Amino acid sequence: MEHEAFLNPLPEDQHLFSIINFNMVDTVYKWADGWDFVEAKEDCKAPEGTIVRSIMRLSMLLNNIKSTCRIMGSSDLEKKIDQGIESIKRDIVFCQSLYLSA
Repeated sequence: MEHEAFLNPLPEDQHLFSIINFNMVDTVYKWADGWDFVEAKEDCKAPEGTIVRSIMRLSMLLNNIKSTCRIMGSSDLEKKIDQGIESIKRDIVFCQSLYLSA
């Protein structure tokens, strides 16, 4: 039956892991902690471009959360989110171009 997945959904904990990939959490944490990119990606098997894209998407997500905090009036949480953005937005990951440098 082609719609069998709807009749037998995954348990809640397995469903979460089928959607979210936690393989790069350690790598992104190391990057936010100030490690060099080469050292941070050492244990991750994902390609460098995937890591860079994930960090950039995390930055966009944090900017959206920061905007939401501003709307809600939570300035303390907004400051913490801003610190997180500052910690990941650096060096080669947010370089405009690897080929054009002044």
